[in-house]
Amino acid sequence: MDPAFDFSDPALAYKLLGMSEAGLNALPFGVVRLSKEDLVTFFSDVERNQSGYRNDPVGQHWLETVAPCMNTSPFKDVFVKSIEAGNLDMSVEVTGDYRDPDRVIQIRLVSTAEKDGAWMLLNRL
Repeated sequence: MDPAFDFSDPALAYKLLGMSEAGLNALPFGVVRLSKEDLVTFFSDVERNQSGYRNDPVGQHWLETVAPCMNTSPFKDVFVKSIEAGNLDMSVEVTGDYRDPDRVIQIRLVSTAEKDGAWMLLNRL
């Protein structure tokens, strides 16, 4: 993985802020941008290919429609409160996605630099 995009980097949201859609699509891991209302506003080509999710999720609710497996407590509670407050910064590992139910995925969730939503970065291990 590109060291400039270390999942633990506290400045990650600011690095993503200046990137074009083509730049986000060129990253070696999945990138999803969510609004404060939990609507998908960006879904990278890498995430679409690696996850196996084929529908266009832009404009859909992430927790209810796209990834209902994440719509559980305590993940949902922490996620919703933090995204609304603009201070989301968490990392989790989950197992499984649309393509491979046994694959481990490292997920980094961080508020956007503008505090109007969140970035979700998905690195399949």
